[in-house]
Amino acid sequence: MTSARDEALEQIANLARQHSLAIDEIAARLKGDEPPSAADNGAVTLKTLLGYLGGVFIFSGIGLLIRMIWNDMSSAQRVIVTLGPGLVAFILGALCLEDERFEKASGPLFLVAAFLQPFGMVVFLREYRPQSEDVLLSTMAISGVMLLQQAAGFVAWRRTSLGFFSILFWAIFISTAMDKMMIDSDEAAIALSVSLLCLSSAADRSRHRGIAPFWYFVGTAGLLGSFFDFVRGTRFELTYLGLNAFTIYLSVVLASRTVLVVSVLGLMTWLGWYTHEYLADIVGWPIALIALGMVMIWLSAYAVRMGRAIGTART
Repeated sequence: MTSARDEALEQIANLARQHSLAIDEIAARLKGDEPPSAADNGAVTLKTLLGYLGGVFIFSGIGLLIRMIWNDMSSAQRVIVTLGPGLVAFILGALCLEDERFEKASGPLFLVAAFLQPFGMVVFLREYRPQSEDVLLSTMAISGVMLLQQAAGFVAWRRTSLGFFSILFWAIFISTAMDKMMIDSDEAAIALSVSLLCLSSAADRSRHRGIAPFWYFVGTAGLLGSFFDFVRGTRFELTYLGLNAFTIYLSVVLASRTVLVVSVLGLMTWLGWYTHEYLADIVGWPIALIALGMVMIWLSAYAVRMGRAIGTART
């Protein structure tokens, strides 16, 4: 049975939706404060923008200074000034999570750390292992260390930014490892794309769904593109249509507009390529173009209907 508390919460939610009330406005009224005005919101936005610009200028100045004195520094100094800021940014991001007032600053700090630390590791390898010419092995080492750090941070703090970079360094590590093992590039890309779709699906069903569309796009585009290269010029070219139909079906199962859009665009691109490749020299080429145009118009209308169905399913 529904309790009085649940009924009250449902009424509050209905009133908030009916009058387009924001959560911060309701919280401010409960605290006895005035809800934030448009001017206050503008001031907060301006403050945030200036803060980001200030951070960009600071890092740009540090980078320019390091470049000016690079030749005068020792190997240890070069490693410290490149790898050090990345490690410090990661530590500061972790410390910001301990205080709610600075929690929002953790995301930019983790972003800075994810870009600076690999660069610092490259400098370390060049300074202390200059004899190493195995680029793939070095890439595996750097991406592997970053994957462990980002994944451990994600498990500990459950931050979406750390989840995003965990998937990024996973993709770099796995693709480099398969290249090192001399696996065919198309086969490696297909396997990697499938893994990205699985990780995207897991993220989409959690509170970190904000990163799912990007990795859905990368996974679907990588899968269709690599499979097309794999079967092109063989007697199995038409199997691409089966995979494309499967990805369209998958977009319904996953309730993902991103997968749907990429799949439809991939199908349109394949139809255009196949028509030009095999039908361009026949008498019915103009008719084929007209038919292709009609098919594309039908596909676009079908994609719109599918997108609406997916939107309804997600809500």
